[in-house]
Amino acid sequence: MPAVVGIANTNEDLIELLRIVLEQEGSGTAVIRADFNDFVERHDPAAIIFDVPPPYDDHWTVVSTLRRLPVMQDRGAVITTTHKAHRERLVGESTGALEIIGKPNDMRDVLEAVKRELRRIGRLGAWGSGRGS
Repeated sequence: MPAVVGIANTNEDLIELLRIVLEQEGSGTAVIRADFNDFVERHDPAAIIFDVPPPYDDHWTVVSTLRRLPVMQDRGAVITTTHKAHRERLVGESTGALEIIGKPNDMRDVLEAVKRELRRIGRLGAWGSGRGS
């Protein structure tokens, strides 16, 4: 069974691009549209790609809160954001996220960040058998 990667993003075009790239690599994908706990219970994502859009402080508070929930234990997280100064501040904080990627980003960078997170939490073996694995 391929690892499922959750996508939390407000940009529909980017969501579709992430889905295509991840699925070509053999991963399952699921987009977070409603209740976070329900989403995690239903899809059991190995990792989640969180975007932090403007207003940055408000969205970072939401992502930070979600990452501390018990359902996130043993799940990887990759964080993307466009705001350079905010990204540098996040890197300096004790976020618990090993992967914070600035945008615009190369989808290969995001894909490699997801793989590193899956490896870190011991779930890379669940990665699919796509062409890049």
